[in-house]
Amino acid sequence: MTAANPLDTAQRETVGAVTFAKYEYQYHWALARALEEHKTSIDYVVLVEHHEDVVLVKPAPLHDPAGARFFFHQVKNVSGKPWGVKQLTERKKLKKVLANSVIGKLVQGTHGKPFASQLEAILIVATCGFSLPQKNGDHKYQELVHADLSTEAQLQLKTAVETELGHPVDIARLRLLKPAMSANYVADVVAAIVDLVNTKMPGARTNAKYIYQGLIDELHRRGVIPHDYQSWEKLLKEKALTGLEIEKTLIQHTSIPQSETIVAHIGGIAEELKLPLPERIRVTAKAAAYIHHKRFTTSLDQMRVNDELKNAVNQNWHFVEAGDLLDFSAAVKGALSSDAVQHLNNLHGINTAIACEIILRSTGE
Repeated sequence: MTAANPLDTAQRETVGAVTFAKYEYQYHWALARALEEHKTSIDYVVLVEHHEDVVLVKPAPLHDPAGARFFFHQVKNVSGKPWGVKQLTERKKLKKVLANSVIGKLVQGTHGKPFASQLEAILIVATCGFSLPQKNGDHKYQELVHADLSTEAQLQLKTAVETELGHPVDIARLRLLKPAMSANYVADVVAAIVDLVNTKMPGARTNAKYIYQGLIDELHRRGVIPHDYQSWEKLLKEKALTGLEIEKTLIQHTSIPQSETIVAHIGGIAEELKLPLPERIRVTAKAAAYIHHKRFTTSLDQMRVNDELKNAVNQNWHFVEAGDLLDFSAAVKGALSSDAVQHLNNLHGINTAIACEIILRSTGE
């Protein structure tokens, strides 16, 4: 039985999901936000045109949706003077009907919803920036949080939204963000990919344009899906762009010097380990991916397994020095917890990990 989806409530609208061509800045900002998050963790997902322009979920546990935290964003690519209280609360007539204000629309999409208790922040992202009175002088912050605003500005926003929606609201989670991404958003996102690879894997060679094209195409494809989902797992699989998927795309188009060394020697190590031919082929095929995953992934689970494997290798390295790789392999497997063994087998196989670690330790990595 799959876990219930906390976002399974009727969406305010789905028109954006079928008109994405008008919102390229929004899609690129969503991808840039994901790449920024990827520097420190892969435990996140990004949704475009699902309840709101962009929803960042972090953490995003696959089997525990109750542990997810939501960041709802309205993304506005607008020029002109910075927005103040008037622009945020102004309601314009559309077909003789008053439309929601920018802030009213954001609050309406989250107020009283089943996921409200998991809501971390509601953000208005506008390229024109913001100019609202602040408590401690008018600083030029890139991001303003509700608590930064003057008491009068807070009251004006709250009163306007309550008048618009017809009921009391809490806007304490409101943030106002002027994005760093320019009108040349494609170049900005490609540069963010290069920066991410350089940060996580110095010296790696990558094709940032291929990575960009693959990720933006996937975000476009998923953004136009207008469906609601009862299943949390199905939502993440079909609608969201996940940190793990971004990592796989990075790995696919990035090579590092260590992986070339591994590939050059892995066949001989696999043979020394007396592995059957099918397993030797598997180890050889998975070796480069193992190195990439080890270098790229920053999840707590992966870091824990890295530490546990490193300790097991170091404690039993005397077997390698004595030329007994079979006993070394058996000792390492015996020293690892069942969780670590399962984690490694689920990714690239424990034999792949052991063979790669022998080469890495031997070459001083």
